[in-house]
Amino acid sequence: MTQIIENWARIVGRVEAWDPPAEPDGPGTLTVRLEKVSDIPRENGAAYNNLLKGNEGRSLRILIPAAIAARLKPTFDERVEFDVRRGRSSDYVFARPKPLSPAE
Repeated sequence: MTQIIENWARIVGRVEAWDPPAEPDGPGTLTVRLEKVSDIPRENGAAYNNLLKGNEGRSLRILIPAAIAARLKPTFDERVEFDVRRGRSSDYVFARPKPLSPAE
């Protein structure tokens, strides 16, 4: 069985596509061409594991939680920034509803 490690990265990129939620309380899917992938520092000075390093230039499909998706209206080529984590597979990336701070 694959073990999941806590991981977070701050990504910046350009919107390529937006699939809004199919249901009012469901997630949406945002496809972003990555421009920058950064570490997120922890309170102790170390950084969260960043499993997306080196993916600049790649398109990434991000599941956007309902709390954000309901108010998100991205347009093609708009620049966006999210804190994201990778799931068991690199095909599953999830956005955090609010940015992480070093105190978390």
